[in-house]
Amino acid sequence: MEVIEREREFWDKHEEFDWMAEASKRDVVALLPRLQGDVLELCIGSGMLTEYVPVTYRSYTGLDLSRTLLATLRRRLPRVTLVQGNAEDLTFEDATFDTVLVFAGLHHLPHYERAIAHAARVLRPHGTFVCLEPSSRAWYRTPMTLLRDWIGIYSEDEVFLDDRAVGRALHQHGFRDLRVRYLTPTFSQAFLTPKNKVLAQLLYMAAGMGDGAFTQSFFLMQATRA
Repeated sequence: MEVIEREREFWDKHEEFDWMAEASKRDVVALLPRLQGDVLELCIGSGMLTEYVPVTYRSYTGLDLSRTLLATLRRRLPRVTLVQGNAEDLTFEDATFDTVLVFAGLHHLPHYERAIAHAARVLRPHGTFVCLEPSSRAWYRTPMTLLRDWIGIYSEDEVFLDDRAVGRALHQHGFRDLRVRYLTPTFSQAFLTPKNKVLAQLLYMAAGMGDGAFTQSFFLMQATRA
């Protein structure tokens, strides 16, 4: 719980956290399956991608640790039902949702496997899980980790994730039909400091070298609950 409390304190200092360029938001959302029924978004924050999700669903619920970020989202998207809570310890009833989404949230959790287990529990049979996460397999992630204090855009406890390990966790908790795509969203120019603009250009150059895990900075994974 110590890590969770640190994360809560960190994010309560932010009224908004929106790092992705508008075009990339649309590109990511275009890769999502058509959302029907009841949707749950974990680690929703201030809704960086939420407002771009087409309203094809019946209901949309967002959960986050931060009261401050949820207050921002409540003003922006009043149609979304917001709940303050821990993604590793969901209090929703079993088989409540048809889709669970996580946009760059699992890598902030000390035990993301618990969030996956809870996602499996709250999903209805044949429900869909989708996560977008920063990949540890890109060749530049090791130097980025060593320079994280200099880079200055990461919280103390966030890490990069190996999509293969996330896939194994999904299998262990009853998910099937895993699909993964690798991509490099672009940063909003307003988000980057001058030194991080140089870093961003490195990421974009690497992305142009191939479309796999070694060159792309994120993975988008989709799986189906058995």
